[in-house]
Amino acid sequence: METPNATIYNKGLSKESIFQNLQNITKQDSFKALGESLINCRIKEAIAFDKRLQDLDSISQGYAHKKIYDQLKTKFTKNTAGFEPLLLQVDYDLRTKGLQAGKEAQEDLRTEALKAKALAAGLAEQRAQALVDLVDKKNADLKALKADGSQGDDAFSDIFEDSTYDIKKRILKDFGEGLNNLVSKKEFGLIFKDRFVKKVKKDTKEELKTISEKYELDKAQLEKVHELVYAYFLNVALTEAYYKYDKPNQKQKMSVIRYHFEKSYKDLMDGFDIKVKDSKKQNDRTYKW
Repeated sequence: METPNATIYNKGLSKESIFQNLQNITKQDSFKALGESLINCRIKEAIAFDKRLQDLDSISQGYAHKKIYDQLKTKFTKNTAGFEPLLLQVDYDLRTKGLQAGKEAQEDLRTEALKAKALAAGLAEQRAQALVDLVDKKNADLKALKADGSQGDDAFSDIFEDSTYDIKKRILKDFGEGLNNLVSKKEFGLIFKDRFVKKVKKDTKEELKTISEKYELDKAQLEKVHELVYAYFLNVALTEAYYKYDKPNQKQKMSVIRYHFEKSYKDLMDGFDIKVKDSKKQNDRTYKW
């Protein structure tokens, strides 16, 4: 039995017959599958090549992949007779369209996730949506400021107009005030604490290592110390973030947190019959006991 290629290149066929055979081959499921495989391969190469696409998360990369795929599939379908898809390349413009689709999907997913977490934290629908709108406004204002980056760049900007830095500072301050008025610190923690867990775990691990090297603690004691230290670092992270745009209030709250932690730590160690000296602060997060 002759293969399709053998049929095409048989010298006895006319040009019309060869073209007809080409048309028949392009209608075969195996050829269509080959085309789809080729398209997917090209897109994977493009994503691996284009750092902008690499920087998207995996879900948003999927949206970018679909956007590029749909456009290439249309092009492929139109050009199968001439075997042009074998030469398809994912050019910069097409990658940019895919990137835009991925970014839009990324923003949509973030918005959906934020609202879902707000609702799970006990916020009513109206307040949850207000939180989403507040975050969206802050992002839109910063994006607009970035697009107008020339403002405030000359030597007289501090005399005639607000600098870009001043405008950005005001945008973030307004956002912080709006956030503090909209949700309590406890609600903020329920909604956003996942963003801080990785660093809190790292800080806790380092602090426990220091404590374990200085004092002999059994497993049960170490677990209690871990619980206290973890709660402290989580409280620090949430407080710093919640009051980020209100420095005087942030400083006051942090002092209170440090005071209560040091007292609780000393009381806990006293319960283990371990005497500790007053802490000597190394920096805002770490103590030498």
